[in-house]
Amino acid sequence: MEEGEAIVEQSAMGLTSEEVAARVAEGKVNGKQDLQTKSVWKILRDNTFTLFNGLNVFLAVLILVVSHGESWNNILFMGIVLFNLSVGIFQELKAKKTIEKLSLISAPRAKVLRDKEEREIPVEELVMDDVMILRAGDQICADSVIADGSVEVNESMITGESDPVYKKDGEDLKSGSFIVSGKCSARVVHVGAENYAHKIAAGARYIKKTNSEILRALRAIIRLMSIIVIPLGIGLFLKEFLIGELSSEEAVLKMSGSVTSMIPQGLIALSTTVFAVGVVRLSAHKVLSQDLYSIETLARVDVLCLDKTGTITEGKPVVTGLSEEQGTEDEIRQALGYVVSCVQDNNPTYLAVSDFVGDAKATPEGDAFPFSSDRKWSGANRGERAYVMGALEFIAPDQAAAYQEKCAEYQRRGQRVICVAETDKIEDRNHLSGVKILGFVLIEDKIRAEAPDTLRFFAEAGVDLRVISGDNPVTVSAIAAKAGLEGAEKYTDAATWGDSPDYEKLAEEYKIFGRVTPEQKFGLIKTLKKQGHTVAMTGDGVNDVLALKEADCSVAMASGSDVAKSVASLVLLDSNFSSMPRVVAEGRCLINNLQRSSYLYLVKTIYATILSIIFLFVGTFPFDPSDMTLVGIAATGIPSFFLALEANHDRVDGGFLYNSLRMSLPGALVIVINVLSIQLLAKPLHLTEQEVHMLSVLIVAVMSFMVLFRVCLPMSIMHAAIFLSMLGVYALGWFIFPTTLSMTPFKDITAMTWYSLLVMGAISAGLFVLFIFLERKLAKRGKPKILKKLKLE
Repeated sequence: MEEGEAIVEQSAMGLTSEEVAARVAEGKVNGKQDLQTKSVWKILRDNTFTLFNGLNVFLAVLILVVSHGESWNNILFMGIVLFNLSVGIFQELKAKKTIEKLSLISAPRAKVLRDKEEREIPVEELVMDDVMILRAGDQICADSVIADGSVEVNESMITGESDPVYKKDGEDLKSGSFIVSGKCSARVVHVGAENYAHKIAAGARYIKKTNSEILRALRAIIRLMSIIVIPLGIGLFLKEFLIGELSSEEAVLKMSGSVTSMIPQGLIALSTTVFAVGVVRLSAHKVLSQDLYSIETLARVDVLCLDKTGTITEGKPVVTGLSEEQGTEDEIRQALGYVVSCVQDNNPTYLAVSDFVGDAKATPEGDAFPFSSDRKWSGANRGERAYVMGALEFIAPDQAAAYQEKCAEYQRRGQRVICVAETDKIEDRNHLSGVKILGFVLIEDKIRAEAPDTLRFFAEAGVDLRVISGDNPVTVSAIAAKAGLEGAEKYTDAATWGDSPDYEKLAEEYKIFGRVTPEQKFGLIKTLKKQGHTVAMTGDGVNDVLALKEADCSVAMASGSDVAKSVASLVLLDSNFSSMPRVVAEGRCLINNLQRSSYLYLVKTIYATILSIIFLFVGTFPFDPSDMTLVGIAATGIPSFFLALEANHDRVDGGFLYNSLRMSLPGALVIVINVLSIQLLAKPLHLTEQEVHMLSVLIVAVMSFMVLFRVCLPMSIMHAAIFLSMLGVYALGWFIFPTTLSMTPFKDITAMTWYSLLVMGAISAGLFVLFIFLERKLAKRGKPKILKKLKLE
């Protein structure tokens, strides 16, 4: 038997169970596919080996060395570090487990022929010489050679070229590409690490940069503090040791007190925890987040681009009638039956027509031309003639005007109009000749029950909605209007745009875009981003892939194509568009709570940095590491976690870093003023060194709780419980462990200390309110340009 005949025979029956088992035993199996999650080692490494953790460990070791192990109470800050570390790792591992569990549900599966039967198997179970059955929307999971059939393939994910490539018997299919149209059987020639996609994965694939403002803000804080903390810490040590004449142990403690206060302990771990908890929460609503930060991005979106099918409509169209033109009803049915028999596609329109014609099908006699998003028709040759069905403007552009009014009337009712025509034999798939319009098929798609409420939610949230579809714009406009989309009457036909459309003008003027090709969708998304918008895109088909990849946040339906799911940030596992408001709500909760909790951390960072700079030149830094431990736990660490995980659906307003720094300034400045005032008034008030130390520690605590009180506003029962319980924790810690925390026992506090604290606390409250007023006035002026110059925003 010749090799070609063997391949054809194998493509007809596939491998036997025995042949599959033999190949598995030989190791000729695809194996596990890489999941879009961090490895356990990377999670441990990213959480453990950080600049801040390194500084903390170094300082802890240094304190123990210079104190000969006696100053262990000054390394209690390591308890906070270890707690933050363990919480961050635990939550990220939990999120990883959740993502991997849900990924199994939406993971691509391969259809293969085995023992003469078509089966669906996990991609990792593919073996050498398996015969895959590939249809439009399928991702090619292993390098293969077409054994039977023809397809159009998009190789953009591996080559960057978006134009579909026509492939027929005997031609190669590269793993990582996907089927645009057509159907074929293909024999697997490479598996596992030998696959083309695996070999180029290190750099050739397009990797979209994460668009997370919070991530950028945290990196900016780390970058800035890495520049400030180390030089300032070294400077303080040298100044206290060489000029201040402190012992090496005392100088190290002052330096450590400064550095540990400047480091926003727990903020990074808190952000990781909040994002991870968000992923787990969404999983309960059948939403798979393939990008940890996509929840935040969607909450910041101000333009949402929808694909009509599967979002506004159910994606299950039905034929509701025929319109006879130059052919009879029987001729139209016969043409439809022949095209359906030859093309054997699986898109919704094809399936609706196939159900309509029923048994009125025929034996294929010529080449088939599957539907393409570019040419907008499908068809098949029959002798010297051919039958086609698709968009009238693409099948017979010179005849479209004659039927324009009639078709427009159907489209205004929300019906799609599919042209059925007889043509000369198709020699060039990009050109039809001798076109005879037999008639039109009228198709309707039911609007999803939840679509109006979902569209209303986004409109009320200030999100600009656009519908980008491959269907006729009049039909899309009518359906969008029925679903309650504002501005649905502003539509445009992409077929009339020409070769160089003015995307900026189009994006500004229209809400509904019809007859849009994949490249035009990509162009619109790119333009909207260029205009300064944060853009989300929903889709489920092959024609959505380019736009999904370009959008800041992409959302795919689980019922959609494998390739759409593989590039999406979020996958709706129940394919229900009504899940989107939950994602937005979770994102808003995440951003607002994390921003609110960040004030608690950044207040300490700001006042410690300012004081460190001042005391570098005059006086002695007033705090040791142990001085800040209790207030750090009670007024920052514990409440920040509780507040960061509560419900909060307020609209996101402004930049994360700018808002956090701006709202942290009032509390930080009041603390700086108080600490400096204590230093200046120590001699006039005849305060002892111990009184100065204790008064400084207590005034920081008073102001930290004022900041916490502000963060708890509006004061609910839960917030009041958090605030009062944290006051109790501070008082209890002071009462039970005063020596460990380097605090004067409660009973030994002098009357002068209490009196001074009372007066300074009252003045501080007034200053705090005044500074908050000024901060709000400042907010109205917008972001200062210095943030951009320093690359902090």
